[in-house]
Formats: sequence, C-alpha cells, structure tokens
Amino acid sequence: MIVLLPLATLFTWAPLLSQKQRTVSCSSTKAEYRSIANATVELEWIQNLLVELRQPVPAPPTLYSDNLGATYFCSNPVFHSRMKHLALDYHFVRQLVHAGRLRVCYIPTAHQLADALTKPLSTTRFLLLRSKIGIVDTSSVLRGRIREVTEI
Repeated sequence: MIVLLPLATLFTWAPLLSQKQRTVSCSSTKAEYRSIANATVELEWIQNLLVELRQPVPAPPTLYSDNLGATYFCSNPVFHSRMKHLALDYHFVRQLVHAGRLRVCYIPTAHQLADALTKPLSTTRFLLLRSKIGIVDTSSVLRGRIREVTEI
C-alpha cells in the first residue's frame, strides 16, 4: 500500500502490494524489505506517470517502514551474507537511496497510515488513521445537503 503525501488523496492499491508474498521469508526483516522493494517499483511507476502527465513530482519521495531492520538495510553500505538472496531488490532500492531519488524512513507501527487500509483495527484507531489520510465520511456531508434541499 502506498499513500502519497502531500498529495493526500492519491494512493495506490496495487495487487502486488496488498497480497501475501509469494516467497517464504525466514525473518520479518526480509519480508518487510521485499515489501519495500515492491513498493519502490510501484512508486517509480507513479512518479513516471506524474511526469508524463506534467504534474509536479515531490522529490525525493519518502517510503515509511515500521520495521527498523528493513529500514537500516536500505541505507547500510554493508551487505550482509544472510541477505544475499535479496541482492537484486537490495541493489535497486539502494541505488535510488544513494542517488537521492528515494528516502526510506522508520515510522512506528502506531503511526503507519497504510494500516488503515490493510489491517483490522479498532474503530477509534481506524477513524484516526482515516482522518490523517484525508478520507472523509461522505454520508454525513450528503445528509446535510439533502436536508437543505427538502427544506426548500
């Protein structure tokens, strides 16, 4: 799931990003890093689309991950042998980070906006995250408009 801010209303729900991963990972860091790489590919596509449509592209975009290990792995110059099977993903993301075309930052799970659209949450938590993304409850807005029309 990618939520683009400050555009606030533009987000993508790519099947690649919202489905279970097709490979088994031995650690959450590896799984999260694969997700970062997949999200980076989708983000590059969105940026190219915006350029083609002659829209301003926020540069560099920031990708937030709630896994500290995966975040460190994106910018750490030391390539760990335990992660060698992620080499292609690693080089792709690191190349963009080092070129200044992408930032990968840690964000605590409590502040992860994408969770509002991908995880089961309590009503309070869902409403909080929903408001931060900029999604509004249209039924309350429409009710007021209907009353105005019926009163006339």
